Amino acid sequence: MELRHRRHLDSTGACTICGDGMENWVHMLFECSWTAQVWAGLIYYGFPYRLAHTIPLDSQALDFIAHAPTGLRFALWFLWVERNNRVFGKPSRSPYTIVRDILSFFQWWRETRRRANMFRDGARRDSSSKTVTWNPYCCKGMILHTDGSSMGNPGPSDFGAVLRNHEGAWIEGISGNIGIADNFLAEVVAILEGLNLALARRCTTLTCYSDSQEALRLIQSASVVNHVMGGLLMNIRDRISLIGNVRFFHVWREGNSVADILARRGAKE
Repeated sequence: MELRHRRHLDSTGACTICGDGMENWVHMLFECSWTAQVWAGLIYYGFPYRLAHTIPLDSQALDFIAHAPTGLRFALWFLWVERNNRVFGKPSRSPYTIVRDILSFFQWWRETRRRANMFRDGARRDSSSKTVTWNPYCCKGMILHTDGSSMGNPGPSDFGAVLRNHEGAWIEGISGNIGIADNFLAEVVAILEGLNLALARRCTTLTCYSDSQEALRLIQSASVVNHVMGGLLMNIRDRISLIGNVRFFHVWREGNSVADILARRGAKE
């Protein structure tokens, strides 16, 4: 190396691989005839970095390497390791073998980075925020929240419902125990009792929120005659027709907290 020559540790300072030129950073990694074969092979096989106009001066070589794209640094590292192996007498490999190893490692790195980005993007989607509250000002008429719960599923079950005006102000609430049942039956009973509450208040336009997607699906499905809870579901439809204008929406449990509190109160009754 040039530094070894300046310190009188080498007689010529010439390249120990090709014998031509001073063995400085630029020569070792870019200009040596053996290194040039590797770069030519990389470019031939589609390596995405071109060096014709980027070879630095020797005084800038280390800074160039430090700020080079990651893929280019992979190639420089493989060249450096192979050159050290040759200098210290280890079995040498052909430029073609080095090209193959660099491209293989580069493809592995690019695929790993792609998968990591997919995982990161997926995590972002999974952790994205969801609206769990409700907006009273988007509704006309009265607003009904219902909830049912079962301790054991099946087990001791209870229901709760709260009726508000179109601005979200409290009108009336109800809660009660329905004995041993599963969670789904408790949700259906909560909706039925909530509709009864709205009818008692002479409601003609109602927006109903429940955190049971399955109950809402069945209430709005085409036929429930053969369902095990067909009688209850038909009673709910009768209440809907009596009220006149009823819309149902699913709400997350966090946005249904008042009805949930009433349902838990019903367990104590």
